[in-house]
Amino acid sequence: MGYSLAMQYLLNKLGVTCRVQTGVATNPKGNKEDHMWNIVTLNGKEYLVDVTWDDVLVNGYNYAPYRYFNVTKDMMSETHTPKNASEWSKCTNTDQDWYRKNGFYFNSWDEVMKAMPTMIAKQGGDKGNPVSFRLPSTKMANEISSHITGGTAGSMNDLTGGKAIYTSKKGTLGATGFRY
Repeated sequence: MGYSLAMQYLLNKLGVTCRVQTGVATNPKGNKEDHMWNIVTLNGKEYLVDVTWDDVLVNGYNYAPYRYFNVTKDMMSETHTPKNASEWSKCTNTDQDWYRKNGFYFNSWDEVMKAMPTMIAKQGGDKGNPVSFRLPSTKMANEISSHITGGTAGSMNDLTGGKAIYTSKKGTLGATGFRY
């Protein structure tokens, strides 16, 4: 609650429309818990942000994966259920999604491999931090996850041994342990 209320306060002070939304979130262990996140209006379009869940410890790595930064209701519904679904009915735009805005949204393994040096540099992968990116589907995320961990030709193991640390149901993948 504190993260969401602080974000609302700060953004409203900057003139950015931001309101809180309450509901239930399902944590990684599958437990449901009361939760709060934000709806932010940028250029007349609404986006969902969960700053609480973007300040996380993922499999021992403390970093912000931006999985919940300016996402759609479809992305957020993977883990969040609003108390009032009509509150987020307009949250359907992807143009401000953090991964898309920063060039970390890919449609193929070749695109991921081509962008890997940039992702490692921008996300601190050369310092051992996880690198995360978004893909159009869970199926593709699972396939690329197997490239990372499977040692297949052209895999991230060729970059010196990567491992997938999470794969979301909506195609966000995080990986670590490799150098380029």
